[in-house]
Amino acid sequence: MAKKEKGRLRVFFAEFEGDDETIQEGLRAIGSAVNKTFQPATKVVKVLTNTNGNAAGDIDLDDELLDVEPYDDDDVIDATPSKKSKSPRTRKPPVMSIVKDLDLKPEGNTAFREFIEEKQPKDQQAFIACAVYYLDNVLGTEGISPDHIFTCFKDAGRRTPADLPQAIRNIANRKGWVDSRKQNDITITNIGENFVEHDLPPSGAAEG
Repeated sequence: MAKKEKGRLRVFFAEFEGDDETIQEGLRAIGSAVNKTFQPATKVVKVLTNTNGNAAGDIDLDDELLDVEPYDDDDVIDATPSKKSKSPRTRKPPVMSIVKDLDLKPEGNTAFREFIEEKQPKDQQAFIACAVYYLDNVLGTEGISPDHIFTCFKDAGRRTPADLPQAIRNIANRKGWVDSRKQNDITITNIGENFVEHDLPPSGAAEG
């Protein structure tokens, strides 16, 4: 059991003689003395101010007493941790290459350029879906990579996306036409097959 500390309390009485005003002054003096006895110690906080009278930093003062001292700007040490400015990194699109052994004019089968003329994809997204469909279902190409699709763009004389791998991922996420979870094993999905087989060429497209 913790030892209890002992204290001492002294109670005294005061006697005042005089008129009412004198007695009231005495009572106020006693009340002030009692308040000081039970009032906690006041903490003094020193705040540096510059020559303009502005505080050096924001301090939560509550009801604490301030002892203000002036200072010069040269005497202040900046304790704020320095942060090196980081310039945003610009992602460079990968350099694409033509797959030289990819035969897009197979003997006894539809050439890729003819397939594209038949399906008439109007934008790069539809073109990529057609390219993956052709490589997957017509040629049976294994391990379809962005370079394979890049080769299809070049063979058909189409403008290539600035970042072809990212464009393929966007189609997979937004359209669901291809599966690009494996960058070097891209496949056509069931949704993509339905799109190429049934929605292309677009309605109203000119034939021939």
